[in-house]
Amino acid sequence: MGFLQSILAAIFDPSKENRNNLRGASGEAQGNLGLFLFLPAEYVVLSNVTLPTPGGTTQIDHVVVSQYGVHVIESKNIKGSIYGAPDQERWTVFLGKKKYQLYNPLLQNRAHIKALAATLRLPESTFHSIVFFWSDRCRFKTEMPENVMTEGLCTYIKSKSATLIAPQEVPNVLSAIQAARLPETDATARAHVAQLKERFHTQHQAGDPCPRCSNGRLVHRTAKATGNSFLGCSNYPRCRHIEKL
Repeated sequence: MGFLQSILAAIFDPSKENRNNLRGASGEAQGNLGLFLFLPAEYVVLSNVTLPTPGGTTQIDHVVVSQYGVHVIESKNIKGSIYGAPDQERWTVFLGKKKYQLYNPLLQNRAHIKALAATLRLPESTFHSIVFFWSDRCRFKTEMPENVMTEGLCTYIKSKSATLIAPQEVPNVLSAIQAARLPETDATARAHVAQLKERFHTQHQAGDPCPRCSNGRLVHRTAKATGNSFLGCSNYPRCRHIEKL
C-alpha cells in the first residue's frame, strides 16, 4: 500500500492495522526521499519491490543498484528500546511498560537477498544487506552490526567501493528486476499480506517456542465458551499469545 493510500485508509478506517500501515508507509516514504536526495545518479533506487518466490511472495522496501553491488534495504519505523543479536530469531522491543517480539530483520532481509539472487542469477556476494530504523525514538540496547543503523544510510551505501557488477551490466540487472517484480498495486500488497498471515499461522505447532515471549512453549488449549482448540503459551497468564488452529 502506498503512502497516500495509507493516509486515506487511516482517515476513513482508523483501525490498528491501518494505523500500523501508515506508520510503516511513512518510514518507507522518508527512506525513498532520502535515497533519491543524497545518492549520486549512478545509484538507481527501486522501492516496494514484490517478487514471486516458491513459497509465495517477498516484499523488499528498497533496492539500490550500482556497479558497487545491489543494496537491499529493510526499513523499520519502530519506537522503543531494541534488544537482539544478529543470529537471534526474535528481537525484543520495549516501549514504556509494553514489551513485544520483532522478527529479526536481518533474517528477513536474508530471505529477500536469496530471492533477488535467484531472480538475477547473481552470487549472494554481489548483495549488501542493510536494516535501517527511521524513528528518532529508536534505541539499540545491545551492540548491532554496522549494517543495522538509525543514521548514515547513504554514507554507508557509498562506502562500498569495490566493483561487483560490470558497469555495462547494471542496466541489465535493473531490467531483470523490473521484469520480475509484481505490479505495485493494492491487490499485490493484499495478496502478499494474506500469504504471510497464512504462512506464519501454519508454521507453528505444539512444542514450538512462543513467538511472543520466547520463554514459553506453545501448547494445545480449548476455549471453555466455544470448545474450539487453539495454541496458547505455556506461560499463560503472564503471556497471552494465542494462535487459531
